[in-house]
Amino acid sequence: MINIKSAHFTPSVNYVKNVTPVDVFSADSFDSVDAQRIDIDYEGRLFTKDGRLAVEYDETELTGMEGTTTSISFELKNPGIVVMERKGNVYGSLCFEDGGRIMCTQNTPEMELPFVIDTEKLVNELTEDGGELKISYGMEFRGSLVQRTIMHVIVRPTR
Repeated sequence: MINIKSAHFTPSVNYVKNVTPVDVFSADSFDSVDAQRIDIDYEGRLFTKDGRLAVEYDETELTGMEGTTTSISFELKNPGIVVMERKGNVYGSLCFEDGGRIMCTQNTPEMELPFVIDTEKLVNELTEDGGELKISYGMEFRGSLVQRTIMHVIVRPTR
């Protein structure tokens, strides 16, 4: 089972920069953010291929991306760089590196959107047995910070 919790909020609302990973992902911090929230359980796959660990699941209508498959992956020898790829009705990729700023694109039915992902914190504790991935990042469009996101992915074997 894959549980994804995320909070998306405008940069001026309840945002404190340069907090520790423990602070930003604590239940109190996460719950105190005035934000659009997602908390969804997915059936998905956790697998390794060609030296990469990947978590893959199908999006639902709850995220507005029905008909899209999302894959979150990283090289086992370099867990500090994580790539999220979407294929289907929404197509694109996001790349996260702790402290990094990376140019990304996403294709929607309406247009292609270029943007920068500014990863503030990335804590990757995913293994072939499951685990957790925590990412706090900002999305910049044309030089302006338009959204902050706190994402917490938990992967557990289905019983």
